[in-house]
Amino acid sequence: MNLVVLCNPKSGRGKGARLAQQFAESLRADGHHVHVVSIPKSAEESQLPGALAEGRRREGRPADALIIFGGDGTLHHSLPAAIDASVPIYHVPLGTENLFARQYGMDRSLERLRSALARGSVVLTDVGLCNGRPFVIMCSVGPDANVIHRLAKVRSGAITHLSYVRPGLAELRSPGFVPLTITIDGEEVASKRKGIVVVSNSRQYAMRLDPAHRASMTDGLLDVVFYPCRTRFRALGWLFTTMMRQQTRRRDVVYRHAREVTINNCGSPAPYQLDGEAAGPEIGIAALRISIAPGALKVLVPA
Repeated sequence: MNLVVLCNPKSGRGKGARLAQQFAESLRADGHHVHVVSIPKSAEESQLPGALAEGRRREGRPADALIIFGGDGTLHHSLPAAIDASVPIYHVPLGTENLFARQYGMDRSLERLRSALARGSVVLTDVGLCNGRPFVIMCSVGPDANVIHRLAKVRSGAITHLSYVRPGLAELRSPGFVPLTITIDGEEVASKRKGIVVVSNSRQYAMRLDPAHRASMTDGLLDVVFYPCRTRFRALGWLFTTMMRQQTRRRDVVYRHAREVTINNCGSPAPYQLDGEAAGPEIGIAALRISIAPGALKVLVPA
């Protein structure tokens, strides 16, 4: 098989590059052709599209699989190239949460990867589009996105759960809730209401909170959850409600399936995040327009 290995050297507390090379050597010994690509300093320098196209030039067909070593952020930034090349992806999790790998039962086992390659089972997975940018897990506006943006401003390398403590405390001291107008498939469900909105393609979420716990990555729909919220105490209340899986029983919480979602910040700065990555710039005059591309991503699943 013609395989491309994408590695984030900073992931796994610096172990990502070594693990990727170990896997690559083993896969070559199995008879596969393996091209290893490292994450560049900037997206403009990425060699991934060229690596995915190399197999087509050499063998007249695209790569058979893209194996991603890193966290959810590494996977997120590889989406445009993977979708464009129509290549199945496999995630070897080396991040903080590894939500995508958790969803599909992927781990750091070489034998599990070998089994997936031998079996060749591919699941067509839905992809969310936020103003044209793809995501596979979630998009959100609210304190969680604010924390991610706070961390992004000071981040200098690999992160752990502890990395979120300081920005989390800062957000708790001075939370940012902005009025939002939310439209779901043409119906306005919130008008200039402060709160937290999560638009999910996957039920997975950080710390297993899973606000959209009914979401499926193969149903052709997004799951939208809106928590009306004006204060930190209300936000903490929603946190405990979600931990108990009670959010769908609350009449003041909006939980809807959707194909198209529009989020307007009503003129106030509103950071948002995609797949746990700080997305930017902040919502400006233009709204966030979110839609679903059913089955747009091929995923190589473990046996």
